[in-house]
Amino acid sequence: MRFLSNLENQMVLNLDDDWGTGKTVFLKQLGYLGNANELNENILNINTGVINSFQSKYNVFYFNAWEHDLYDNPLESLIYSLLMKIVEIENGKKIQEQTVKKISKILRKIGILSVNAMIKTITNGSVELADFHHEDTDPVQEITSIEMKRNAINELLDELLKNSDKKLLIIVDELDRCKPSYAVRLLEVIKHFFVNDDIVFLFGSNKKELSETVRHEYGQEFNGYKYLNRFFDFEFMLPKIKESDYISLRLGSPETSSFSYKESLAVCQYFNFSMRDINKYCTLCNVLTHYFKTNDDFYEKKLVIKYLLLLYAIGSRIDDINRFNRFLSGDGLDELIQFYESNQQFHDRIILRNMNQETIALEELKKIYKLINMDEDEQIISFDRDDVQAIKEMIDILTMMSNKI
Repeated sequence: MRFLSNLENQMVLNLDDDWGTGKTVFLKQLGYLGNANELNENILNINTGVINSFQSKYNVFYFNAWEHDLYDNPLESLIYSLLMKIVEIENGKKIQEQTVKKISKILRKIGILSVNAMIKTITNGSVELADFHHEDTDPVQEITSIEMKRNAINELLDELLKNSDKKLLIIVDELDRCKPSYAVRLLEVIKHFFVNDDIVFLFGSNKKELSETVRHEYGQEFNGYKYLNRFFDFEFMLPKIKESDYISLRLGSPETSSFSYKESLAVCQYFNFSMRDINKYCTLCNVLTHYFKTNDDFYEKKLVIKYLLLLYAIGSRIDDINRFNRFLSGDGLDELIQFYESNQQFHDRIILRNMNQETIALEELKKIYKLINMDEDEQIISFDRDDVQAIKEMIDILTMMSNKI
């Protein structure tokens, strides 16, 4: 925020990192903080001075490119979304008729085909272009040069920002997920037409993947990485977040939830989860473990099911559906043992808690897991009723995830 607040001229920035590392979350939070009238008191470590400086400098507009790549015209989708943002900034104020006339004329200069639809939208249906008498009857002016279109877009931006002393920060997210033709055309539109000192672009993209998208569009011999180097003025990455800190924040501190926290950390590290994977894992854990039976005495006896088998299964579902299905069908014992051995000392503590000291942890784990593949009569004969009940409950929970998370 400090960096952005100190920019004076137009820049094109890129937040570059791998998929699943938190770029979208960060950019959406930046948009929220930039536009919030009141900050949530639960947000920690907020420097209000920095935020106030940022808010006084920018109106922030978030544009998810992936959500718009079904359209063939990236310029039109970007301008339409921008117009809607300006209406939001104006907070419902009625747009003056003269302003509407001017905007509609500029849109024609740009070559926007759906001028009438845009005007109806930004005026909440109160104005149609048929209400105006135009000097030229041609609904779309022929654009004869890039320079004319660039000037028209700058004219539109000046008109939209004339009532504000702020710059406009346009956040373009998920461009690396778009179909190649749309991604490249959007880059070219911004490169050639959005030249205005009151505009700063901030992209969130995996540059390596985006360069492959560019190469796909221009040919396999084309150097997409160098192309993007010419396009982005400045690039940066997010600081790495410690897995343990994030899991602790989502699931509860190690002091209050020792087994859940430590086993979740073991699962996430074992499967080498990205931050996106960890977030999905924590969400599922919070939902499914609360759905699981909550009798304290029952849990004291069945920690191996709640904290080892269930959490491992959730991790498997996120990492590999085939592994998950093998676990669920009773054919995943070898893979389960590999996971057990990856943190054997801690897993032994879970398995052997409140059990006879002579019990062998691995044998107990195998015995409990065998319940999955037994029919109900055999389960009742061979195992404690609580074991059978706990396994049945776990299978019921996991079956809900068997097709889709």
